[in-house]
Amino acid sequence: MAEESELAGCLASNPHFSLNKYGKIHCSLTGQDIKHDLQEFKQYVNSHHYRLGLEKEVDITKYAPFLVEHFTNKNYVFCLLTKKKMRRHASTIEKHCKGRRFMVIKMSKFVYFMFSLCAREGEREGFGGDEAEEEVLAAEEDLREES
Repeated sequence: MAEESELAGCLASNPHFSLNKYGKIHCSLTGQDIKHDLQEFKQYVNSHHYRLGLEKEVDITKYAPFLVEHFTNKNYVFCLLTKKKMRRHASTIEKHCKGRRFMVIKMSKFVYFMFSLCAREGEREGFGGDEAEEEVLAAEEDLREES
């Protein structure tokens, strides 16, 4: 009886699991059905298969302007800066976004955008003048040297 209440608490606290019409526990991440047993449930939650399912559920909106969902395959994301396709895993996306190539291209695009924005407005001093330009270029060069 204590196992039943603990299992019910686990199911209520985890949004990925629900009971199906056959009395089994269904995982919405992986599509797996598990026997209605506390020990089986704990074993599945600690399994590699479930952890991979959790890793695939990545919120790519925090990388919104640069990473978009792949056009044809929903298991992949596409980087608009580096023009690379990568698997939709949290570790893969984090590694890519902290990589040297991504950071250098991101920094150069930002600098180009700011210079062009100031040039369109007709005021070069709007960005901070020549001193700020030198500081930004020095910071970009330091970033390249670190990587």
